Amino acid sequence: MPDLAYVLLISLFSLLKLSFLLSLAFLVPVLLGIWLKKKISKKEKEGWLKSAFISTEIICFLAVLLAYLYFPLSTYLQNGASLPYEMPIANFLIFMALSLIRTAFVSLAVALMLMPFILVGNFILEGISERISKGRPSSLQYFISLFLSIWIIVAVALLLAMSLFKSSIAAVFYFVFFAFG
Repeated sequence: MPDLAYVLLISLFSLLKLSFLLSLAFLVPVLLGIWLKKKISKKEKEGWLKSAFISTEIICFLAVLLAYLYFPLSTYLQNGASLPYEMPIANFLIFMALSLIRTAFVSLAVALMLMPFILVGNFILEGISERISKGRPSSLQYFISLFLSIWIIVAVALLLAMSLFKSSIAAVFYFVFFAFG
């Protein structure tokens, strides 16, 4: 029987490895979100929370729309079937309008679930950035601070999802693909 310390060490290493890989995947959407937030807050003179929520909603909408488009298309193409464009144009337009409304509702819910993590991640980013550089950080220092804060918040989210809310990962996937269906 393995020693408890060994199992805990291997589990911690696996958590850090998985959160590192997921942090790499989340880095591009976070950078896009920061850019969008700056554009929104500069153009509309909105506060931090409102501009962060709007940019998160836009990114979640694009991600959910991409998931809705990618998985059915890959299934059709793998099976060698032709795409279902034989339906009348009115039915196709109604189907597309309902799909966009569904995508908007699902992305709104996902954005609301992400907002606490974004708030805590911004707090962590400020703390790390302040400790790395005294004063205004350089772009490399800011990028390192940003990646470390993403890594920490992804590790915390994974730890919460796997220990406290065991079925939350499956529930989110079920919600994204089968809600309002």
